[in-house]
Amino acid sequence: HWSPRAYAVWTPSETLTIKGGVSTGFRAPEIRAVADGYAYETGGANCNYGAGLCGVIIGDPNLKPESSVNYEVSALWRPIPTLALNATVFRTDFKDKIADDRVCGPDVNNNGVCDVPDEVMRWDQDPLYQLYYWYNINDARIQGVELGGRWQATDQLALKAGYTYTDSAQKGGLYDGLPLSRTPEHMANLRADYAATDRLNLWAAASYHGEEINAGLRVGINGEPVLDGPRQVGRRYPDYALADIGANWRVRDDVTLKFGVYNLTDKVLNVADYDFQGDGRRYWMGVSWDF
Repeated sequence: HWSPRAYAVWTPSETLTIKGGVSTGFRAPEIRAVADGYAYETGGANCNYGAGLCGVIIGDPNLKPESSVNYEVSALWRPIPTLALNATVFRTDFKDKIADDRVCGPDVNNNGVCDVPDEVMRWDQDPLYQLYYWYNINDARIQGVELGGRWQATDQLALKAGYTYTDSAQKGGLYDGLPLSRTPEHMANLRADYAATDRLNLWAAASYHGEEINAGLRVGINGEPVLDGPRQVGRRYPDYALADIGANWRVRDDVTLKFGVYNLTDKVLNVADYDFQGDGRRYWMGVSWDF
């Protein structure tokens, strides 16, 4: 498959650089997804053989590969030697994105989606398994803006910050209009480095991770349900912020001691709310020796 790309760089002045380009991408389906009649078990941690959520996905040789086109324009501006600012606008259009869902039986309810096991078609070779199928979503889109900057405020203090806004959406299919799985709309970070002495550097950092929606069929039971009428179409996970601090001490010209405290506030990120288990407050020490 041919995936061309093209980029250009323009420097209108010594303080401003503009870059832009277009690239294409391609992802072929897994072999098992296109092998005619091939069946493999699915259902995850909540899979219970029989009346539960266990199922088989049947390979489909007509499944199309995913393709994408990415557009990007960025600018780097350095108005003074101690300040650098950058901005990027991006967009990616996906075509034929691969997904899977249940095969609905004849007793499906009025909303046209099989929400409960009794409405799902059963595998003819073992009726205790639900039947799933592969399909191509018509289109999907990711677009947004990235902003960043670094400022050498004084000879001792440097500040760095970044922010990303992302708008994503599935276009077509059962989850039309919902974001691509676990794509936060807002993310931000901030870091300060302070040279207290010639040998001691102190730093502090903070990060923000925005709310996520995991839209699709097999998204588990964690987080808050997202409903489209009576039908659950995904799970929502809340936002969170973390803070870290640390220091680097050069005890000799060739030896540096490093210390850090991560998740300073001991923020709890549990599976029930976030669908992953985050680390609590933790301490880190290290030493580097140059020779």
